Amino acid sequence: MGLDITHFLLEIEATFDIAVPDEDWSQLVTVGDMCDYIVRRKPGSEYCEVLEKIRQLTVNEFSVRPEEVHPNARWVEDLKLD
Repeated sequence: MGLDITHFLLEIEATFDIAVPDEDWSQLVTVGDMCDYIVRRKPGSEYCEVLEKIRQLTVNEFSVRPEEVHPNARWVEDLKLD
């Protein structure tokens, strides 16, 4: 895992105030998987708000276009984050 990805994952944890075990990260294949995971662990959170925050973090960290960061986008295959 590269430094950029590690920084990104730490930003996700800080933004949503959650700790995600390493074994869980490997199961989050799509943007939607990550959104669902966060919504399940943060009672009261809204899927659309979580998606927008993840989109912003992804665009800022990796310079991808916002429209590329959608629920079905796969982190590695589609967004080329590795």
